[in-house]
Amino acid sequence: MVKILVCLDEHDIKRSVDLAGVVENLYLRTEVKLHAVAFGKISEEVTGYFDVIHQFAVSKEQTYNVRWISEHIRMLQEQEQYSCIIIPSTPIWRMIAPSLAIKLETGLVADVVGVRKEEEKLCMVRPAFEGKLMACILNKEENIVIMTVRLGIFHFRGEADRETKTITIMHKLGTEENLPIKVLSENISRKESDIRDAKVLIAGGGGVGKQFPKLQKLVEPLHAMIASSRNLVDAGIAPRSIQVGQSGKIVSPKLYIALGIYGSLQHIEGLDNVDNIIAVNTNKNAPICSLASIVVEGDAIEFVEKLSEKIRKNQKKEI
Repeated sequence: MVKILVCLDEHDIKRSVDLAGVVENLYLRTEVKLHAVAFGKISEEVTGYFDVIHQFAVSKEQTYNVRWISEHIRMLQEQEQYSCIIIPSTPIWRMIAPSLAIKLETGLVADVVGVRKEEEKLCMVRPAFEGKLMACILNKEENIVIMTVRLGIFHFRGEADRETKTITIMHKLGTEENLPIKVLSENISRKESDIRDAKVLIAGGGGVGKQFPKLQKLVEPLHAMIASSRNLVDAGIAPRSIQVGQSGKIVSPKLYIALGIYGSLQHIEGLDNVDNIIAVNTNKNAPICSLASIVVEGDAIEFVEKLSEKIRKNQKKEI
């Protein structure tokens, strides 16, 4: 029986819980004891996914203390002896992971997007050379495995029916007075929509170029969100928060309209279980077209103009 720990990010609990899908890909349910660790508040939605949840009751300042959190996980590892620790690849946990690896004197595989067994050895797949290649990192030793995993890649498919035991732990290291981190002020920004939650995505690529803002015409009538390929992000035309791909976000919409997108490997790897793809491209042999349900050979902006006009006329008829 193996014992595995999943770290939960309190700012993205739902996708953190889906990291249980990593374990699901490797072991039968009866072969693993699944634990979770959380620092700060967690909701009841995690109940049933894990056998044990170690919840540390901490202040807001402590949730930003990388060394403090990694030390507590090190102590938890000494107590429980996990064979694998799965960490979400979010900003704060990307800092915690290397600190934890140093404390446990083991390696770290970052940005994992796939896992599998190869001759009873764990293979962790991650992008290399700016997403142009996928590398398989084999764990050949019996030492603990630590990996950071991209959120949105894995989805837990099983039943959330484990008898979860929650252990609340008061912090053990230091006091509020001598913590090296203090919150001096807070600026709560407006919560932005996340393309990973969209049912319909309208994505623009290099073929759209500086005319990218024209894609907004389809947003309201299709109840969609705008996304982008890496080309437009690198050119400064689109923000990185809406980039689809290995170096961006992994999306699973019901409809993905790819406008002027060639479809490199790193972009296609960002499409996970998409129901339908419409590809509009002047090159009908572009890789994205081979994945599409419908291929439109032509200019992407002309397609946007004609489709928006067609929708507008149909709406007038209904009125």
